[in-house]
Amino acid sequence: MTRQQNGRRVNYLRTVLAVQEFYQTVKVEGQPDIFVYRKHIYPIALSTFRMYLQIPAKKLLREIGAEISNH
Repeated sequence: MTRQQNGRRVNYLRTVLAVQEFYQTVKVEGQPDIFVYRKHIYPIALSTFRMYLQIPAKKLLREIGAEISNH
């Protein structure tokens, strides 16, 4: 990957991680995800929100960091 592509990917993963962390702060046990989405996350598309929750952002950021430090 080029340096520019790595930068874009890192920024994307940071956005994903920010959404995931925010979701964890507002999620209440027993509440459906759609409630959290409608009340707090709405400007992002529902399909994008669901995709963000499935991405292992922390792991991927660590891998990119290790890859960059090896070069």
